[in-house]
Amino acid sequence: MADDCGRHDDKQQLAKRVAVAIFGFLIVFAIVVFLITLVSRNPNERIGIYYHKLDVLASYRNQQITLPTLIPRTYQGHQDVTVWSPLLYGNAVPVAPFLEVGLNQDMNAGMVLLNVKAFGQLKWKVGTWISGRYQININCPVYISFTGPTKAIQVGVAMKYQLVQSCSVDISLLN
Repeated sequence: MADDCGRHDDKQQLAKRVAVAIFGFLIVFAIVVFLITLVSRNPNERIGIYYHKLDVLASYRNQQITLPTLIPRTYQGHQDVTVWSPLLYGNAVPVAPFLEVGLNQDMNAGMVLLNVKAFGQLKWKVGTWISGRYQININCPVYISFTGPTKAIQVGVAMKYQLVQSCSVDISLLN
């Protein structure tokens, strides 16, 4: 049988410190649902665009708050306009504790900035030639106002917002 070292207090203190550290990293859960509309216009008269593996999601302060929603593969012809309306949702999405403080501050200020992001791959089509794959990253800032005169339109129990800023689009060649 092993000898008792007599240092029970050290083990108990260590257990308390570990328990405090674990409870310090609690995660807040959020339920988020957005129905968004993305519109893409191909202004070119000679180049078509194949969209592949295009995922859309929403983020708050650079943390993803919805699951990625896959947009169906799409070909966009010359001077075509394409409209997608994905449903972005997150049920019990884990959110870092520091974001809860920021979200409360933003809501008290009356405005929350979300980002709708789309990322995926595309190919260009010129005549019968089709290019290699390119990476596309789209970021659309969305300001949601809770106070004062808003640009929102109430639709049933939901609110409809229109972007006040344009989206940024970055396209780069995949290696």
